[in-house]
Amino acid sequence: GLPPSNLRVRGSDAIAITVAPNATVSYALELNALTIGEAMLWRRIAFDAQNSQYSFFHGVVIGIAMFLSIGFLCLFIVRLNAVFPSAGLFGIATIGFIAFDAGYMSNAQRFLPALWQPSHSRALVEVLMLLGVVLCVTTFLDLRRRSAVWRTIFIVLAFATMGLLGYGWVAPEQASGVARMAFAGAVLLGFVLTIHYWQRGFMRAQASLLPFSVLLIWTILAGLASVGIIKDEFLDPALAAGLILVLVTIAFCLAQFAFDQGSGSHQFMRDTGRRALALAGSEQAVWDWQVADGSLYVGPELERALGLTPGTVGGADLQRWFELIHPADRAVYA
Repeated sequence: GLPPSNLRVRGSDAIAITVAPNATVSYALELNALTIGEAMLWRRIAFDAQNSQYSFFHGVVIGIAMFLSIGFLCLFIVRLNAVFPSAGLFGIATIGFIAFDAGYMSNAQRFLPALWQPSHSRALVEVLMLLGVVLCVTTFLDLRRRSAVWRTIFIVLAFATMGLLGYGWVAPEQASGVARMAFAGAVLLGFVLTIHYWQRGFMRAQASLLPFSVLLIWTILAGLASVGIIKDEFLDPALAAGLILVLVTIAFCLAQFAFDQGSGSHQFMRDTGRRALALAGSEQAVWDWQVADGSLYVGPELERALGLTPGTVGGADLQRWFELIHPADRAVYA
């Protein structure tokens, strides 16, 4: 028969074989493992059709992830806050994760140094995802202000993760394993802290609850898939789509951080209430005359003290106000 030929397929090894009608051909495969994980025989037309669909899907997913990641970084211009570059780092690492599982990294391998192996790329992507999660938990929950203990813990985790990048060059497989376990632990810890601060009424925790919940579910499914408990041909596309869902929920959370002033308004209202109580308790009154636009505000406490109907003094009519001023002091305000 004709010799087999290798096909350029992302994410798997594909070999095209041609067998003449009514012919029998035997092929021998040399493996680098004890067993074959999965082997399937396809008709060429059906195989090419499915491969095109998967390529299109992963292209769309990576495009959406790139768009969201760039948006995260652009929000840093709107509001200088560490949450945006932290989310941007996680988004960029997510792009690498999806591209690696889709097989796109094999195309980039020829541009890398000879010592750089695919295992190094896998370790780099997974360690960057871990670093992104650690920074997101720290900045989303604002641990720098909330808790000195947790702030210190996550700072140490961040530096340890950066050290893991160097270890990934020496032992990429071991670094990937450590990164995966640490990623699951960081996501779980971030979810627990989010619940904790949400119950205490922290507004940022309330906004971060959905992203960390979705990320925790994705982490559990990815872990079950990595140990072989969940097996399905659509598992890889489902995990890629799940990461996009994580990025979308992060985008909504960041939009609230960037444009919603709810937490600031809430603090302002509480401060205003305290000042009003202090003013009422001291039996003082407030009046404010804006000379530039000729408007006058007189607190209701002053009108009640003078026995006037509320609304009698104030607004643009200053004549009534001048009548209440002592004749000897009117020249100062005239």
